Amino acid sequence: MIGLRWANTQQLKKDRDAALQLVKADGLRLCFDMQERDKAKEIFLPILQVFEDELSNSPLSLIFLYKESEQTGEFAYCDGLCYPFCNEEENREFSAIGVSVELINGDPDFRDMVILHEMTHLFYGKCEPGFFGLMDILLRRFNEATGRSIKNDYCERLSDTLIKTARGVPGATEL
Repeated sequence: MIGLRWANTQQLKKDRDAALQLVKADGLRLCFDMQERDKAKEIFLPILQVFEDELSNSPLSLIFLYKESEQTGEFAYCDGLCYPFCNEEENREFSAIGVSVELINGDPDFRDMVILHEMTHLFYGKCEPGFFGLMDILLRRFNEATGRSIKNDYCERLSDTLIKTARGVPGATEL
C-alpha cells in the first residue's frame, strides 16, 4: 500500500530536489558511488518495508550517502543525519536522511540501529526521553518483523566513542 504523501510523485520529486540542494548548501559532500548506493538500497529496503505505512505519510523525501572521511566540521564524525526542512510558501515539510558509507560498511546491528535512530527523528524531532521511547518501539517492531535482536544502545556507544576520542584512543571514531 502506498500512502497518500508518496502517491504524489511529482511533489515528492520536487521536495527531494529541494532537500538535496539544502543538504549541499550546508556543506555536505555527497557520495554518488554506484556500488555504495546499491549496497545502501539493499540495507534500506527491509527497513522501508517494515515501516512503509508510517514513512509514506512522513515528510521523508530523500535518503543520501556521504563519506565521513570527506567531511569537515560538525559532519566529520556523523554516522547518520536527519534534516527537517520547511517550505513556508507551500506550508509543506520535507526531510532527508543521510548515512555515511562507513556506517553502511560497518557492523549491521549498529548500522540498522543508527538508521532507525535517524528515522525516529522524522516522527519525534529532538533526542529527548520520548524520542528514545519511540525508538524502542520502532526497534522492537523491526526486530519482530525481521527476526533480529538489535538493542537500542545508541547513547552508550556514542558516549563511549566520545570519551575515547577525547582521550585520544586510536580508532575511537570507528564504531
